[in-house]
Amino acid sequence: MNACTTNEKEKKNQLSLAFDWIKSMNGLTEKLVEMKLTRRNHENRDGVHFRVGQVVKHSKFGWRGVIIGWNRDGNEESTSPKATSLTQKSYQSVNPDDKIVYDVALDWGDATLMGSGHPSGLKNIYQSDLTIINDPDLMRIRSSTDQFKRFDPKSQCFVPGEILTYVYPNDNLECWSSYKNPSDHAAQSVIFGVQKMAEYLQRIILDYTLAPGAENRDFILLSTYLDRLTKLANCDVVPIKDRFRVQSEKNRQDGMTIQIMLKWELQKFIELAVEVEDILWTRRKAIETDRTIKFSLGEYVQHKKYGFRGVVVAWDPEPAYEVTHWDGLQHIKNPEQYPFYHVIPDRGDVMTAFGGERPWRYVCEENLELCPNEIRNLDVDLEPEWIVDATTGAYRPPDELVLRHGDQLEDDGLTEKCLQEIKTAINSILCSIREGTNTSKDADVSAILNLIPMDNLFQILKFSEDSDTATVITDSFKEIWKAHKDNNIRYKFNTGVNYLLNGKTDTALNIFGEVVDEDPSFAEGWNKASTCEFMFGNLDASLGAAQKALEIIPAHFQALNGLGLVYSEKRDLNHARDNFRKSIDLDPWAPVATRLSVCLDTIERWNKTSVLSSEGVVDTKKLNDPDL
Repeated sequence: MNACTTNEKEKKNQLSLAFDWIKSMNGLTEKLVEMKLTRRNHENRDGVHFRVGQVVKHSKFGWRGVIIGWNRDGNEESTSPKATSLTQKSYQSVNPDDKIVYDVALDWGDATLMGSGHPSGLKNIYQSDLTIINDPDLMRIRSSTDQFKRFDPKSQCFVPGEILTYVYPNDNLECWSSYKNPSDHAAQSVIFGVQKMAEYLQRIILDYTLAPGAENRDFILLSTYLDRLTKLANCDVVPIKDRFRVQSEKNRQDGMTIQIMLKWELQKFIELAVEVEDILWTRRKAIETDRTIKFSLGEYVQHKKYGFRGVVVAWDPEPAYEVTHWDGLQHIKNPEQYPFYHVIPDRGDVMTAFGGERPWRYVCEENLELCPNEIRNLDVDLEPEWIVDATTGAYRPPDELVLRHGDQLEDDGLTEKCLQEIKTAINSILCSIREGTNTSKDADVSAILNLIPMDNLFQILKFSEDSDTATVITDSFKEIWKAHKDNNIRYKFNTGVNYLLNGKTDTALNIFGEVVDEDPSFAEGWNKASTCEFMFGNLDASLGAAQKALEIIPAHFQALNGLGLVYSEKRDLNHARDNFRKSIDLDPWAPVATRLSVCLDTIERWNKTSVLSSEGVVDTKKLNDPDL
């Protein structure tokens, strides 16, 4: 025992911790022994056709996946009958190839589209049921592939991590150790660009917080953004777990790969940009609403029907969801015409009312009333930023929520003005990146634009090493495409997106129509209009809107995805295939790879059954023949 103590209870606690440590070490020792035994079982690759990390396809059911393990039938690890389909049907095989069985991580899109009950993967797949995928457009498997370091385009495999490398010692390839990402130079340039952008936005904030007379003001929200921008400017945004995931000395900086640094720099910047945009959009929507808001943020309320008490933490001038069929609203006529409130309920009250915990409730204004003063001793789980006013006993909301809901901070509007200037600066820079123009007279802005051209972003996307990084890059493209220098058009566009996300597609389509009427050169307005038309089944209108977007931005991979989906619905699979391939050429991790795979399988089947002529025309009679 390291410390002398006379306290008997403390001695027992220290002994308990010591025993727990010994047990954990014993468990680790057992795990290491087990791994060594497993490694010996996998040293011999005789009869094993596929390597860990290879991308395969099920020859019957068509799903794609990456090999994450293999065993010999009869080994301890695989004594049960083998699951051979997405329905878990099991049978015993007599094929000699089936002495080898594989564990496969399925592509998420394939698992969803093909109805798999195993989105994370399947175990014990017979070797005879699998084939190697040779089509480069189908190789980037989007799955929970944390066991792999990256996808290697040269070997067309996923590179196993340390554990898989140890357990399957002869599944590794020599070329994996010498890889250098071709987009590292472009990635480094973008990192510098994000750092300079963060410094530029820092100066905007400091112009407000350090202005004469501002020293006595409490700029809580601006201080938070200043701290986040400082971390971006210093490249101090990479989580500890990713700081030392190095692949070689050549593409490493300060213990991190350039690609990891890029991913986190871009992700944190995009998060900040989206947040500022959303705060100001929500604020304007709250200010412009023509509905009277009866309950303020932090107010104590009680549900008229269910009786639970709670605190208002947010409100919407109109419901964000389709609420007409909710049970608790059937006694209210036209509930969608009332504001709705986000209420954090008293823990005990919801246990009584609903028989279980409910972290928050979304309540129509007509179902709420003020909570009487004498029963305001609530047990609520609020975020720590909420402060209880010692004088009134009311909860005071954080500055961000005050702004979002159209209320005023005690700073003469300086926080709002500063955020508006940040938003304008970001939109202007992103628009210039999209347009490929650099006419800024501001040397700092000009430097940013030189460091983050679209070509750099497309090169990084093309050589993204994993789906997480690709997602960050595609999110960056989306923000670049959504940017607009006209605040009113951007506000209207954001409103349309909000309606679209909340299932109010008809309203969204009308708004996007107004947006492209006001600015026919706004490609993202056309792209969103295409999405709405597709959801309504208006295929020709969707096709036309997507083509408009591509006329403006030929490399708009989301619009290419949309064209592919439209052609698929039209049963014009050759055009669908071509557009899916164009999209994947720009974004190799595009989720439409699932659609492309199905498309190619269908074309092959139709060719075999003469459903598809040599000119690509579908014979509808043969298509509808149940015997084909």
